[in-house]
Amino acid sequence: MDTLDRLTGIVEEVIYYNEENGYGVVALDISGEYVNVAGNLPMIAAGESICAYGRFMEHPRFGEQFQCEYYEPHFEQDTASIYKFLSSGFIRGVGPATAKKIVDNFLEETLNIIEKQPERLSEISGISLPKAMDIHKDYMRKIEVQNVVSYFMKYGISPTVSIKVYNTLGADSIKLCNKNPYIICEKVEKIGFLTVDKIAEEMGIPKNSSERLKSGIIYMMYQASVQGHTCFPEDELLEESGRMLEIGQTDLENALTQLSMEGKLVSVKKNGVVFYSLPHFYLAESYIASRLLTLSQQKCENWSKKINTDDLTDIALAPEQKEAISEALKQKLLIITGGPGTGKTTVIRSLITAFDALGKRVILAAPTGRAAKRISELTGKNAKTIHRLLELKFTKGERPEFERNEQNPLRCDVLIVDEMSMTDALLFESLLRALTEKTRLIMVGDCDQLPPVGAGNVLKDMIASGAITRIAFRQIFRQSDSSQIVENAHRILNFQEPVYNSEGSDFFFVGSGSGEDAVSAVCNLVENRLPNFLKLPPDKIQVLTPMRKSVLGSVALNNALKQALNPVRKGQPQKSANGYTFSKFDRVMQTKNDYEIEWKTKDGFRGEGIYNGDMGVITDIDPENKEMTILFDDEKIVRYEFLKLENLELAYAVTVHKSQGSEFDAVVIPLVYGYSQLMTQNLLYTAVTRAKSFVCIVGKKECVTGMIHNNTEQKRYTNLADFLSESEEVPF
Repeated sequence: MDTLDRLTGIVEEVIYYNEENGYGVVALDISGEYVNVAGNLPMIAAGESICAYGRFMEHPRFGEQFQCEYYEPHFEQDTASIYKFLSSGFIRGVGPATAKKIVDNFLEETLNIIEKQPERLSEISGISLPKAMDIHKDYMRKIEVQNVVSYFMKYGISPTVSIKVYNTLGADSIKLCNKNPYIICEKVEKIGFLTVDKIAEEMGIPKNSSERLKSGIIYMMYQASVQGHTCFPEDELLEESGRMLEIGQTDLENALTQLSMEGKLVSVKKNGVVFYSLPHFYLAESYIASRLLTLSQQKCENWSKKINTDDLTDIALAPEQKEAISEALKQKLLIITGGPGTGKTTVIRSLITAFDALGKRVILAAPTGRAAKRISELTGKNAKTIHRLLELKFTKGERPEFERNEQNPLRCDVLIVDEMSMTDALLFESLLRALTEKTRLIMVGDCDQLPPVGAGNVLKDMIASGAITRIAFRQIFRQSDSSQIVENAHRILNFQEPVYNSEGSDFFFVGSGSGEDAVSAVCNLVENRLPNFLKLPPDKIQVLTPMRKSVLGSVALNNALKQALNPVRKGQPQKSANGYTFSKFDRVMQTKNDYEIEWKTKDGFRGEGIYNGDMGVITDIDPENKEMTILFDDEKIVRYEFLKLENLELAYAVTVHKSQGSEFDAVVIPLVYGYSQLMTQNLLYTAVTRAKSFVCIVGKKECVTGMIHNNTEQKRYTNLADFLSESEEVPF
């Protein structure tokens, strides 16, 4: 890096500060002369003595100022500066009065006392020993955080992400990173390999460094898991890693060998091809296979002899429905699949009635809050999300920890899991660990829908293995003369064009020649035409799009729909983050699992965890306390600090993938163009089947036709089907 100029002085005033990116403007007192310093000034406070590194520049509006790239604390301070620093609110519990007492007592030694002899603070009236230690801890933490944030600011990493580094690596963050910067992307969420690789390059670490190659390969494996893979073939892994790292195959093969020896990757050979897995995915699929095979081989009592299935419902059951009920009453494991209108919910209701009559305890669960709420409404039995059922406990990191496990299993005779197609490998592993040997497991889903957002393809892998009994529903029941939604969903699966715009229909097509025209049409439909036609408020109409980016992506559509439905008004509290401006009454969605965030309900129930795909409405924005309150659809009330909004987006429009497990009164689907790997039959089918009472496709009919005939699914590499097949020995 080029040599930077250095300024040392005391912060007289913080003129401006942006918490989200750490940009600030301060007046710096340098021996009685004031200089405006602007730039990367994370966590800056009045009264601090700092060394700022940067260059003097001429600002077109504000004149000469020092453009700071980063700064470091500097502790040669007089008592007046120390008092100003302590009274600024930098340390929790220390206001002007307490700051004056401390400085009056310890003078220039104040900061040294707080850092090295904090117990002496208890000599001051009103400061107990516990409070003295709290002052010390908060001071040390903030100084350490400040150092870490300043260190990473040099490399363009935001304060929010830098704090994540500190929370993970602690006080030794800088020392560990200097030793091996690649530890950051290995240990810390939100800092990827490519960012760290730039830091390493500036530090002079060679491109063929063993740590760099190993970290790059692990990064590629995590990228593969984001695409849904739980394992990845060796040749593709070497090819993609070599392209990214610009390194020859021999060096990469050596790095792969080292990773295997260190236990950071696990290899499995299938049909002559070597596949690599991250250990937690390998262990998850190994455990799932082992547990399912064990359960499937256990004998269990045949409950069907104790009950007359004809008495379970007033509806005449089809043969395949009767078969499903019979199998569920006599088997330990069962899979029930079928599309919309094929009677899955009728069977679930009948099974609940049967198990209740037998005096058996039944638990009903689903992967998401919206899916759980939906099946609760359809069956009349309370359903929980799998996370809530397993009793998520407070945890740090990306992987959840549950109170329910082998040592503390679920107490039930039967567990019914709906929307099984959405359940990924890691979550299903945790669920199986919480089942006793006596519990029967009934898994219900639609195997024609999109695979889960998380890694794995559990439902399809179980079906492909043939290891578990499956009953497939094909006969359509839920269809009235006036409804085209169910019929069109099945037409799509049969490579047939939907029937549009018939009189009294609930399935419409609106032509649009370009993306820009489609955006205008979508906004007009949601704001005006459909509320008037359907007598529904706009918040009951959901826009579903195949993609996140582009003119018709969820980001652009959300900004357009917000402007139409809930524009920012003068004087109204607002908060900008993630490319959006949030305000009260905005519809929002959580885009990543957050196992640490706390929530409560109106009836006082409390817990932790908001999950990918959870949707809600902003009920308050509080600029003074820097927080936003959201009421989620499952009645959870959450307060988000402004610094923790990185996983929150507007949700007037969401991707079809994010809508899985949800059902909306009406959906609008813009389809003009898109990437072939996204514009598939099962994506269109999933989008259409999210609607309860109305579908409107906006765009080009040739695009819809292309999707109907594009039944190629993006390949997901997994081990579960192989581990479950009888010809394979389960490695567990």
